[in-house]
Amino acid sequence: MENQSIMDRLDGKERLDGKEYARRYYQANKEVRIARSKAWYAVHRELCKARTVAWKAAHREEINAARQARYAARPELMRDRAKYQRERRRARYVTLKFGLTVSIQNKPQNPGFCAVCKHEYPDRGALAGGHRSLAYHHWTDEHPEWGMYLCHPCHLMAEGIDNNRAAEYLRLKTAIEQSG
Repeated sequence: MENQSIMDRLDGKERLDGKEYARRYYQANKEVRIARSKAWYAVHRELCKARTVAWKAAHREEINAARQARYAARPELMRDRAKYQRERRRARYVTLKFGLTVSIQNKPQNPGFCAVCKHEYPDRGALAGGHRSLAYHHWTDEHPEWGMYLCHPCHLMAEGIDNNRAAEYLRLKTAIEQSG
């Protein structure tokens, strides 16, 4: 019994290594630790932000080098990132009449076909003189989420109707028919 270690003399109690003990301790006290952490952060929020900004400024070159190394190792990440950003912008942003670009949360998804002529967009793209994508048409700047996806010819028609050019066209057409 002299050669027996203290761990062997625990009389059937479970022996835990350091990592397992730490894991079980964390699981047992998880809610208390999370609540303490949130309370501390609420009090020291500005300090945390200042530290983060200072650390990023001090390590800017290392951060950029690591990012470039990641993209150099996997070039598809950069392509995917650019595609993701392009799709996100197309899905969320609308340019208003006076040039301001705004983000809207409830912009409808692109259905893949024109709302007016019902042609699917790959087929309609070939017919529309090379315009391959559908345009998002909205008629009021107060509610840019009120809109629909139109092919190029239908979008031009909708813009003409919105600007009251259709009434002017009909007036001129009637005048020409009556004079002729």
